[in-house]
Amino acid sequence: MIRIILPALLLASLLFLPLPVSTETVESAKRGTDQLEYTAASMLETTRDCAISGSLTMETFTGDCAPSDGLEGQAYAATAIAAAVAAILGLLGLLPFLGRLTSVFALLAGVLGVGATGVSIFDVFVQNAGVVDPGFGMGAIGGLSLLTAATGFAGMRGDDA
Repeated sequence: MIRIILPALLLASLLFLPLPVSTETVESAKRGTDQLEYTAASMLETTRDCAISGSLTMETFTGDCAPSDGLEGQAYAATAIAAAVAAILGLLGLLPFLGRLTSVFALLAGVLGVGATGVSIFDVFVQNAGVVDPGFGMGAIGGLSLLTAATGFAGMRGDDA
């Protein structure tokens, strides 16, 4: 059951919790300095629009459907896709023949989330010196990613969590 809930919480935190915002991020997002609400969903707008219109291809991360903000946006997009697949497979994993596959995707979503958090930390605090708003979403995404990865490991070991 936890392999359904944690990837879904990870996906929700990616879409709705605020990320750290630097002055360069505000400028790249075409937002004014008074609008500091910046989430991973704002990075994934073009990818989401391509998915809704049906023009999503295997070159999602390089073409017109690429997420904004370069490597950080691509990392969050990969995490969101893996978390969505893990949550859906978690529901299907209640059937006996898909048990270990759900654990693999939960582990993948967790590892990608930790990587996306690392890329975000590097981008905001190392490359961009001026942090305007620290945001609490990056910490929540990192924590949920670690829990999701641990759940994936436990499921592959054979625990019925």
